[in-house]
Parts: sequence; C-alpha cells; structure tokens
Amino acid sequence: MEQLPEQKDDAALRVAADRIGAMIQEMYALGANDAEIPESQRLLARMEAGEIPPDDAVSQVARFLERKQDYH
Repeated sequence: MEQLPEQKDDAALRVAADRIGAMIQEMYALGANDAEIPESQRLLARMEAGEIPPDDAVSQVARFLERKQDYH
C-alpha cells in the first residue's frame, strides 16, 4: 500500500528526529560542549515546526558533530 504524502512527511520527520537525537547523544558523550547541543536542539525544534526541511536539519547537526569529532 502506498503512503500518502503527509504520511511520508511524518515518517521523514521521525527518521530525522531520531538521527538528530542520536547525534546529540554522541555530542554529550564527547563532552566539552559549548553551543553545539543547544543549537542542535533549536534546529530540531525548527524542523518539527516546519521551518526547515528534515534533510537540512540533519546535515547541519551532522556538521556540528563532525567538528567535535575532529577536535577530539
């Protein structure tokens, strides 16, 4: 059975929210957090409010995480 467009959107939001949540947890584990976690949480909230697309939010949070990993 094919999903309706809004069901696909909901699924994309859930997947993106899960990915962002996992990246935030990894940032907590790395420690020495400054603005990365609050900014990631703001991006998650903006995504959930429909202000930015899920792919953009995931990409931005991934960049925060990559910078932290490069630093450590």
